[in-house]
Amino acid sequence: IEANVSLRVVVGVDGGVDSVEVSSSSGYGELDQAAIAAVYAYRFSPAQNIYGEPVRCAVYQTLHFRLN
Repeated sequence: IEANVSLRVVVGVDGGVDSVEVSSSSGYGELDQAAIAAVYAYRFSPAQNIYGEPVRCAVYQTLHFRLN
């Protein structure tokens, strides 16, 4: 099985993940849920506004699964 899951990830001002939603499913619910769980463990450098202050933002992340 080989599949991609695309996620919309909202990154908080502290670099943690505030929320995740599937923007393009793999077609396998278990893989979609595994991708969501993995992304919640990520830490990002937060976006900054023009004053250099951290702000919430949304990013898109695609995870590729290859199961043998």
